[in-house]
Amino acid sequence: MFWNQGNVVEPKRQFRWQMLIPGKDGKGVAVWTLKSATKPEITSEPVKHKYMGHEFKFPGSTTWNDIEVKLIDPVSFADNGDRADVAGVSDNSMALMRILRNSGYKFPSEATQSNLLSTVAKRPAVNAVGVILLQQVSFDQTNAVAKVVDTWKLINPWVSKLSFGNYDYNSEEISELGLTIVYDWAYYNVGADATFSSIV
Repeated sequence: MFWNQGNVVEPKRQFRWQMLIPGKDGKGVAVWTLKSATKPEITSEPVKHKYMGHEFKFPGSTTWNDIEVKLIDPVSFADNGDRADVAGVSDNSMALMRILRNSGYKFPSEATQSNLLSTVAKRPAVNAVGVILLQQVSFDQTNAVAKVVDTWKLINPWVSKLSFGNYDYNSEEISELGLTIVYDWAYYNVGADATFSSIV
């Protein structure tokens, strides 16, 4: 049985995880600044058909629901607009703005005759966030070494909402940012393999 000595089962824990949002050219969100993220969720709305006094339900289209992410915003003393300062500290507000800009967004003040019709499009928006992975971390019971035990890979992800938090004189909480990530579907695999060569 699982409680026998030498065969202890370790359940997956909510606080042992990491999310990789590398961004374009590796200038994305620092892993250690993530607070929480929802896992992929699938919804299939029933299509109803009524006949006489009865109702029959059939599976409708399948939808992969949005991922909601919360992260902290550390102070960065970089003065060159790069992702991190000399101490390796990232400014996540800048990282999120960079994702928005790399998605194709331009401020109205930047409008010129050549880019007047430019707008956010799917391909640059997907490239702006890079390959997003959600990974469960656990400990190998034989040597107590941390390892990735499963991986979600979001397909064609892009950011649909950015939230830069609040200012509040009555709060001493750490500043929190939020983003909503949409995607077409997700692959799941056991372990750290993100190639997903064998899909069930």
